[in-house]
Amino acid sequence: MKRAVHRSVGCVIVACVACVACRGAALPRIHPIHTHGMFFRLLARIGATVDEPSFRDTVLIRAHEEVDLGVVPSDEGTWMMHCHILEHAEAGMMTTIAVHE
Repeated sequence: MKRAVHRSVGCVIVACVACVACRGAALPRIHPIHTHGMFFRLLARIGATVDEPSFRDTVLIRAHEEVDLGVVPSDEGTWMMHCHILEHAEAGMMTTIAVHE
């Protein structure tokens, strides 16, 4: 997983998550990317705005896809974001989001 790039807008974090793990794979997989300690809204897929009003803690990302997530963290700490396919998480498809004042 490409490191999550984020910017803070007031108390909202906009994170961009990209799947780069499937490069060259014969059978690219869909990755259920899951966050701990916070919920988010899906804002865009590959730069195109989406209208999804629900908050969630998991989003499906296709091979070579990029998504923008709007996060409003409520608890301080260092929280994990990872692929829910455990073999992928073990292979490095994980990162952390640090929440502090």
